[in-house]
Amino acid sequence: MTIKDHALDCFKKGNLAQARELYLKAIEHHPVDAEAHYMLGVIYNQSNDLVRAENHFKTAIKLSPRSAMALCGLATVYRSSKPEEAAKLYLEAYRINPGLLDAYYEYAVILHKQKEYKKAADACFDILAGNPGYFKACFLLGNIKADNHDNTTAIVYFNDALNINPSFGEAYFRLGEMYLRIGRIKDSLECLEKSLDFVAPNYNPYVFYGQVLTTAGEIEKAKNAYSRALEINDKNAGAIAGIASLYINNRDYQMANDILLPIIRAKSIASIDIIHAYQRICRKFNTCDLLIDYIDYVRRECADTDTVNISRIGFSKAKVLEGMKDYNSAFREYEAANNLTKKYYYPVEFELQVNQIRSVFTYDYLLGSSKSRAINKYIFIVGMPRSGTSLVEQILDSHSKVYGAGELGILQTITETMQSPKNNSHYPLCMPDLDEQCLTNYANAYINEIEALVDTNTEIIIDKMPHNFLHVGLIAQLFPESRIIHCRRNPIDNCLSIYFQNFSDAHTYANTWSGMAHQYKIYAELMQYWNSVMGDKIHTIEYETLLREFDGESRLLLEFCGLEWEDSCLEFYKNTRHVSTASQDQVIKPIYSTSMERWKNYEEHITELIDRLKEYNLID
Repeated sequence: MTIKDHALDCFKKGNLAQARELYLKAIEHHPVDAEAHYMLGVIYNQSNDLVRAENHFKTAIKLSPRSAMALCGLATVYRSSKPEEAAKLYLEAYRINPGLLDAYYEYAVILHKQKEYKKAADACFDILAGNPGYFKACFLLGNIKADNHDNTTAIVYFNDALNINPSFGEAYFRLGEMYLRIGRIKDSLECLEKSLDFVAPNYNPYVFYGQVLTTAGEIEKAKNAYSRALEINDKNAGAIAGIASLYINNRDYQMANDILLPIIRAKSIASIDIIHAYQRICRKFNTCDLLIDYIDYVRRECADTDTVNISRIGFSKAKVLEGMKDYNSAFREYEAANNLTKKYYYPVEFELQVNQIRSVFTYDYLLGSSKSRAINKYIFIVGMPRSGTSLVEQILDSHSKVYGAGELGILQTITETMQSPKNNSHYPLCMPDLDEQCLTNYANAYINEIEALVDTNTEIIIDKMPHNFLHVGLIAQLFPESRIIHCRRNPIDNCLSIYFQNFSDAHTYANTWSGMAHQYKIYAELMQYWNSVMGDKIHTIEYETLLREFDGESRLLLEFCGLEWEDSCLEFYKNTRHVSTASQDQVIKPIYSTSMERWKNYEEHITELIDRLKEYNLID
């Protein structure tokens, strides 16, 4: 047996130290042995000695320039520190040896991380064209679609990956995430439960599983999921924060403090999840200064992380500083966090979308068009985000005949499937071609999704997706007897509250004053239009009026919904339902007015927003 044969045998058995020494001896005798240098690169890379790994891979490539494996090895070293260089190396390796599909796949993975979505998708399609069983390419296509909020197509690709490899736990996990996005919580939980069979050291689905169970109101199961995560890793910050949040949701603040404060004091775990949980209660225990110190520690520890997490830290610190009434420092943090997460907002495209909707849903069309025969037991709450929709839902959910289902993406998903039976036109242009039966089918599709999602015997269900303000006309056709409630808030306060909230990428307008002012303008014009063509079918609630005249406005709200008065609606804050939006802490408190004219604390910083809102005639 040669030295290299012996070295390879040791490597295969996992004895890296002995394999390394033998390969070093091999290159002492034969310094130009490219294969030995390549294997030393692999061994040093597995030992996390990246400098030596890089040197040996480079030597192997110099000695054998067309060694695809050596190129892949060097790419692996560069994947984190030099992703662009790594992508080039993976692509070169694949071109030398087209049988190295993993090299081409890794090239696509890097492109995906760099948000080069089209190039990444094209590489996946290339792989699948010749190798339809390469499930990882399907999985990556699902991730690409998920990043671009094409949840329906992402679900298709994740299912494709699972059809090829039913043991692909991470695909079940991602599928669970997608179902949650579109409001199908039962399907989400089913997929996450399947993913639990594939737990690995670097893959622990129990925390997210616990979060979804919490959203579904399965509190004991959620606690068990978090506990299971801690059995795998007793320092799992997501699980610790999850358990603490369960206590906070149950108003057991002392227990949550007992869990979190020792971590905050000792700085024993650097975690954004710990920050998010503790910022909900630090003012109750006069420990905000300690939390600020902990946030700065986490920021230092996470300095090398991606901008998304750095911005999350910034939003959290800003919120704590605002609670401490340090408004100037808070605004600086909010501004920095928003600058890190700026998105591409296309105002012209949004206007075109809205104009198309208005061109279809005219007064005459709504008056004479077909309507579905579906059972109507829904309340739709619409408006801009942060306009009081959660508060209104909580008031109504406190009624014995009403169930608040939260922000459901079902209606938007249905619009994406709508098509004319006469041609290829889609929503909204397809609407005049849809007869009563077609509309009833779409309405029933919505009902089926609701029934799969909601386990309740209440008479009325609330869908409070704010951006359904785009689809008020469609709601009137699918559910003619439904109630539509429009929540409206002072434009400056509304826009500022959005700016101060770390919204998902779907809210592309949310990080700039110009984007928010434009979005608010188009929303306000559209709602004015809906009111002009639908009149008293829409009940508008002014957020500020609701806070000032809570009793009277609440009674008018129930009257509009056809509900008899129940005193429990005045005590909405005693409602124990889980609220999964950013307003979860506000709706478990009695009515308070600190959110009114909040903008005055930041007036000197928001002149651009005020000027743009004046330009659009939204404020005086």
